[in-house]
Amino acid sequence: WQSKKVVYESTTLAPRYASEDWLYNLLSIFSSAMFWRVSSHLFANTLFAVAIWCAYLLVPSVQAVCAGFSTVPHSLTGGALGLLLVFRTNTAYERFLDARKIWGSMVNRIREFARVIHGNFRGLDREHLLSLLACYPSILLQHLQSR
Repeated sequence: WQSKKVVYESTTLAPRYASEDWLYNLLSIFSSAMFWRVSSHLFANTLFAVAIWCAYLLVPSVQAVCAGFSTVPHSLTGGALGLLLVFRTNTAYERFLDARKIWGSMVNRIREFARVIHGNFRGLDREHLLSLLACYPSILLQHLQSR
């Protein structure tokens, strides 16, 4: 190789959170776009829970009704939801790893193809094909992300 061309340039990754960043994360939660997307539902559920808690504390008949409730259904539901989340996370991670393997295989094939082009073509044809080949991964990424 006389000239080294970048066949694929990875996109920048989001910085990872460290456990020491908890105070910053706590203070910056109100600037989060996701927080503002779910804030109305969060507020409504919190208001509903506070209303039930106040009724439980202030109205004796509510305490009598709640005394007959069992916590077993909530425990079973919580366990089932926990397992569901674990399986969904595991499946998502497997899909991520599969996609990463496919992407890596594609990049390796592009590199092999670039070697073949570099060895078999000359002049402007070679430069044109190599430039098209160098653009392919980023164009495919944009297509897959529907941009």
